[in-house]
Amino acid sequence: MSQDDYPIGVQTAHLRPSPARRPMNIAAVLILAVFLGAALAGAFGGGPQRRAEAESADARFAVEAPAIHRNGKFFETRFIVEASADIGETVIAVDETLWRDMTLNTMTPAPAKESFADGAFRFSFGPLKAGDTLVFKTDLQINPSLAGKNSGLVALYDGRRRLASLDLVIQARP
Repeated sequence: MSQDDYPIGVQTAHLRPSPARRPMNIAAVLILAVFLGAALAGAFGGGPQRRAEAESADARFAVEAPAIHRNGKFFETRFIVEASADIGETVIAVDETLWRDMTLNTMTPAPAKESFADGAFRFSFGPLKAGDTLVFKTDLQINPSLAGKNSGLVALYDGRRRLASLDLVIQARP
């Protein structure tokens, strides 16, 4: 290629890479690699489900949900009750503070009764026999206004009698 083939004002020297730009290119690649590595490790949300458990003489109670979420992201939470004794009225209660700035999209199975008492959403499922298992699944979405942490108690009741409880923290990242 001759000098006449280049546009006006462009010379052969313009086509050679500048030695001063090489360190910036390497730094940009390293910074990008650090962010991608952190994302793959789950630092910005997603990742494996976290399982928290509590056990009493009457039941084992577990909650499975991701620990870190992103704004706008949908996520699934599973509440698992394994009865070791008969439960007359199985109630799962979630503190209002845990679900603040979130949208509850679905619940499966649908509770027989829903209410709000003592600062908690309460979902009643009726009786549970010893040896039976109840899996209650919710799909939630983090609202854009949530950034930081929500914390609250999730509890299993037999009517008004608390059988087991868990303190949970939900972290939301932008």
